[in-house]
Amino acid sequence: MLDYLWQRAETMDLSSPFDGATLWAWRSRHPSTGDFVGNRYVAQAWAEHVTRLDPTRPATVIHLTPGGTEMDQHWLNDRRTIEALDLDPDDVREVWDRLSERYAENIHGRTVVFSDHAHTAAILYSTELPAVRRTPDAGADRIAFAHPPPEKIPAALHALLEPGPVRARIQIDDPALPGYVDTAALLRLAPAERQTHLAEVMAQVDAEDLRVAGTLRPQPQEAEPVAPNPAAAQLPDPEPEQREPPVPGWRTRPHGMIRTADLPTAIAAADRAAAQLEAGARNRAAEARRLHETVQRGQGPATRALEQRRAALTTRVDAAAAATAARDAAAEQYALSRQAWQDIHQLAEPAQQDAHTLREAGTSPEEIAARRQRLRDAARNAVAEAQRHERRAADHDQLAGGIDGSAAAAAELEDLTQRWDHHTDDARQRDLGAEHDLHQRADTTLEQAKQAARDAAALRGEARLRGTLDQATAEREEAEREEVSREAAAAERDRDGPSLGL
Repeated sequence: MLDYLWQRAETMDLSSPFDGATLWAWRSRHPSTGDFVGNRYVAQAWAEHVTRLDPTRPATVIHLTPGGTEMDQHWLNDRRTIEALDLDPDDVREVWDRLSERYAENIHGRTVVFSDHAHTAAILYSTELPAVRRTPDAGADRIAFAHPPPEKIPAALHALLEPGPVRARIQIDDPALPGYVDTAALLRLAPAERQTHLAEVMAQVDAEDLRVAGTLRPQPQEAEPVAPNPAAAQLPDPEPEQREPPVPGWRTRPHGMIRTADLPTAIAAADRAAAQLEAGARNRAAEARRLHETVQRGQGPATRALEQRRAALTTRVDAAAAATAARDAAAEQYALSRQAWQDIHQLAEPAQQDAHTLREAGTSPEEIAARRQRLRDAARNAVAEAQRHERRAADHDQLAGGIDGSAAAAAELEDLTQRWDHHTDDARQRDLGAEHDLHQRADTTLEQAKQAARDAAALRGEARLRGTLDQATAEREEAEREEVSREAAAAERDRDGPSLGL
């Protein structure tokens, strides 16, 4: 089945209309409700809306292309399907990643991206945007972002970093990866310096795109072997100066632009990046495995949060019931106190009678006074007990969230209880989604580590190659590099305009 999926991934139709392609990543928070919604569904709704408005200028997302629709019909995003087909989820993700890459490579015209930025853990950053930037019929300058920049970008930098061609090249998450912009450091620069620094970062990304495009460009086919010519075999070997140069010119080598003095630093940086990324990939993979184990035990983060929510709601509802009981007990004590005072008032008249009359009635002034004191004590004790119950009720009310809060808690708890299976299934799906995201981030980081290691190896190869050059060739190459660097710096200054001597 996996071989079939790979074969279809390489051949299925993933074409998009001219000026009608969309990309997406992650999810966005609704500005009014604060709820999260997957950007896939936002992009798809936008594409369908645009197509309805003007069918002559349609738009699409990868899942609406013929190939994407076919893949969706296999239900390969469903864990049960993957298990039934005995597939490895990592293999399925790789198939989808290849589909995303081919979709991006076939974009023509404008691309609308539904994400606030290209996060380095997303395939949007690692695969899709680079493919669009390298496509002659698309390119970075035709990329637009549908969402405003993320909140972590200072508002003072929005005008500089918001344009689509800028966001298509930069990232703000990982200093070890291409296109990184330190927004805090950028904010400390003068406006002109910000432009210069950003232009340098974007130029580095463009240079990397050119390098990758060169390595991906089909190589010329080797010529058919020619039968040996006996006459040619008699010719003397050409003089050394007549032979082809042993290495290509520095302009055509992937790292030929780097100055020789800067190569050790570049190699060290690539080694550090590879080591850091590999460690990050291992950590994320380990985190994904731990999450998988907890999810399989039914103890994933979302599931635990749901159970904790039910326990918290139960505590609040129980507290509300305890508060009601405490208020009822306080009311009973107040009633006892009122009755005691009424009894005291009823004894006021007998207390005024003479001792003879009281003796005939079977009592005495002393006994009436004692009874009235006992009633006073009982009334005061009842009030004190009522106040104690009121304090308990206030404590329980606070724990319950007040009267309104306790009512809301009771309603939510009732919904959880009646639809518990639905809520637990939803929580499990969120846990599985989080596990998938971790695996994807680990895979992406590992691929980035491999690329950094390949870059380091290529840089070492460049250093070794330069060590084989004769002194004249090495000096000529270095002089030409310096000249190109000066010309580029001069062109950059001309583009920014005069500095007024500042």
